[in-house]
Amino acid sequence: MASPRRLLALLIGVVLASFAGSAWASGGDKPEIKSTTVGSITATGAVLHASVKPRDLETTYVFEYGLTKAYGAQTPSGSAGNSHSEVSISAEVSGLQPETTYHFRVVATNSKGVTRGPDKSFTTLVAPSDPGGGSDPGTDPGTDPGSDPGTDPGTDPGLHTSSGVPKANLGKSVLVAPASGELRVRRPGSSTFVALTLGSELPVGSEIDARYGSLALTAALPSGATETGYFGAGRFKLTQDRRGYIDLYLHGKYCSRASVAGTAGVNATAARKKQGRRLWGRDHGGRFRTHGRNSHATVRGTRWLVADSCKGTYTRVSQGSVVVRDTVRKKRIVLKAGEHYLARPRH
Repeated sequence: MASPRRLLALLIGVVLASFAGSAWASGGDKPEIKSTTVGSITATGAVLHASVKPRDLETTYVFEYGLTKAYGAQTPSGSAGNSHSEVSISAEVSGLQPETTYHFRVVATNSKGVTRGPDKSFTTLVAPSDPGGGSDPGTDPGTDPGSDPGTDPGTDPGLHTSSGVPKANLGKSVLVAPASGELRVRRPGSSTFVALTLGSELPVGSEIDARYGSLALTAALPSGATETGYFGAGRFKLTQDRRGYIDLYLHGKYCSRASVAGTAGVNATAARKKQGRRLWGRDHGGRFRTHGRNSHATVRGTRWLVADSCKGTYTRVSQGSVVVRDTVRKKRIVLKAGEHYLARPRH
């Protein structure tokens, strides 16, 4: 007769085998992106290439592209099949501007999830000169209907501007692209959040839930240039003023029994909690301000955290520096890397 210990081991083996069988039956995993390249670059277009492993599940893909890492445009969806081995995929993009640098990446999706490839870039070539001095309507870009994305019926339907790529509009819209995890967005006038899986142009006033993900955000400046910042681990509403400053207002619950119990003082441990109201940010000298309940922080090219709790609004700098404005005590504090400040509410 088998001993109780041997019977227990046998039972554990049966259970593990059952789980393994279930996992095998469900099949596959998220797609894997093996490589991303670009070729056939011209003054107005290029061919984007990638290698994808569908992992035995029906997999689709798109290439995102744009002037920044917030992208904004994408190619039509294509199928990578359901093979276990690598599959070569490609897509052509057109309607681009000459002598311009574009960013791109491939995004592959199957029933197990979404995989985003690394950011890559290329620069379009110099436009060929017009030997006819502009008199030949077939070579004049102002008269050739095939070069105008707005009139070419074969143009990628994701394109919205004459340059072939959506652009941020000062005070009106920004470009946002997921970098990792899961993102949701609620546009002005809507009562519900929807998933954001690809780079999109969002109106100012949108609320973004990035508590379980991160994103790239590109905004226009009065000069015509753009600025890009990276944010995550929080929920916020964004606005932009005429000077180009992007204001990110923390949203969500910030004072609960859990936060009181976990914060004898606001510290790094509290900042890492998944729930609550906080936001990580990183940029390189852009015009971004993060607003908590009792203070706001203006960045100077840095990596920083702003978190609200019952104790107040906590700001911590990992790199660079930020200017914190304590809106309760009406004072200004400059924080450098390794420093932090708690703006306490007035009781």
